[in-house]
Amino acid sequence: MNTMWFLSLINPTSWGRGSDVPPDPNQDKLIDYLPAGIALVDKDHRIIRVNKMMSQMLKRSADDLEGSFCYQQFAKGAGVCVHCPGLLSAGESQTPQFETQWLRDDGSSICTRLTAVALRDAQGEISGFIKMAEDITAYKLLQQELTASEARYRALFEKSGDHLFVMRLDPERGPVITDANEAAFTSHGYSREELIGKPISFLDSEAARGEISERSIKLQNPGDHLLFESEHRCKDGRLMQVEVSATLVQIGEAAPFLLCVERDISARKRAEAENLRLERQLLQAEKMKALGQLTGGIAHDFNNQLTAILGFTELLEAGVTEPNLKGYVENIRRSAQGSADLIAQLMSFSRKEHPTFVLVDMHRVIRDVAILLKHSLNKKIGVIQQLTAPDAEVRGDAIQLQNALLNIAINARDAMTEGGELGFETLHCAPPPHFSAEQVAGLGARCLCIRIQDNGCGIDAETKARIFEPFFTTKKAGKGTGMGLASVYGAVMAHQGQIEVESTLGVGTSFNLYLPLAVTAARA
Repeated sequence: MNTMWFLSLINPTSWGRGSDVPPDPNQDKLIDYLPAGIALVDKDHRIIRVNKMMSQMLKRSADDLEGSFCYQQFAKGAGVCVHCPGLLSAGESQTPQFETQWLRDDGSSICTRLTAVALRDAQGEISGFIKMAEDITAYKLLQQELTASEARYRALFEKSGDHLFVMRLDPERGPVITDANEAAFTSHGYSREELIGKPISFLDSEAARGEISERSIKLQNPGDHLLFESEHRCKDGRLMQVEVSATLVQIGEAAPFLLCVERDISARKRAEAENLRLERQLLQAEKMKALGQLTGGIAHDFNNQLTAILGFTELLEAGVTEPNLKGYVENIRRSAQGSADLIAQLMSFSRKEHPTFVLVDMHRVIRDVAILLKHSLNKKIGVIQQLTAPDAEVRGDAIQLQNALLNIAINARDAMTEGGELGFETLHCAPPPHFSAEQVAGLGARCLCIRIQDNGCGIDAETKARIFEPFFTTKKAGKGTGMGLASVYGAVMAHQGQIEVESTLGVGTSFNLYLPLAVTAARA
């Protein structure tokens, strides 16, 4: 209530009992209808007059109130209040307001906003006080509910497992973080002081920053919503994949702000990538199996034809004495034998042949391969052997395993046209965690790993996906049959092993052959 307006309505010196000036009945009636409780108190703090609203607020009649001390009715005290609002108002340049709680006779209470004004006589001495009270009980209840609601909101905001960001829209810097919950700070590794006031680009990875402008275009009007995936860089440098639900919110006339709910989906992304890798691995295995069946069938039929050709060639060779004809027969035999060798490789790839398995020391096989390579490798290529496995015995076919290593080494040689290093390494290890249960069962808990590594030109992803296919080659016509690595694959599979290739363009290639140790193979 405007105090100056109220004072202009009344003449304090003529209002109330004991005054020499008779009260104005119209003025007295007007005060009774004011929407605030009003009490006129003399300088001794005795109530002279109250209006209807004050009686209603205290649930006492005017006759009961008038003549009693204000501190008895308002504060239920025995003496003048220590901080009497009326006395305080006497020394203030502005009319002070106080919020207090009044206890009524029936035990109920109300919250009031009390305004007290000191009245002075012609000599400037305090002659009394006017006290005006507003019932603010409903307002205080509403305020309590609002405080409780804010506390609930804050609790939900802070305790949410998702990352919550509140951001203002800056035309130059983009969305700027103004608030975030504890989960956001903890997951990213930053303190509140380090993040508040930073643009969201501070968290985005370089790849994600380029998409901020495009997203901002889609969030122009309050209520606009956008769901997308992004990538954040945490304080420790690791990348976090997040799913973001962003909404442009406006409350009242305030400027709109951006509310983002983020969820860490890094684990889900890794699982999806692993599932995709396993699917590709399964498709590759099925493809190789189908190729093996097709190759085996063709090789078997072709081998029958070659057996007959070689047999008749031997008979013909025995009956030919003329030198020129004898040379022709020799060429026929040599070509047929070359075809027979190719068929043997096809049979090895398709695992249709049955090699004789005995105990084979792979360290000896590797050393023999190294001796053979001395005569076929460029002098600029060095051969390094790190044969550290304590036990390198497997059950298998030594010739077949030797040929597999030679084929890998020859491919490495062709990749190192400018020279380099070809390394052979052996070690014991557990099967890689991404191997299937069937693959692990074939290898056992511990297996022999033979790593053949070069620092050549490397293999691109498209080529790497096909290197074990029969007749697939990147070499020029006449430089290769495309059966070298196919026969390696067949040999490793025939020994219940597994083979993996790791390659980086311009860095080199590593073939990892996993073979069951002799003890594991015997138990199987």
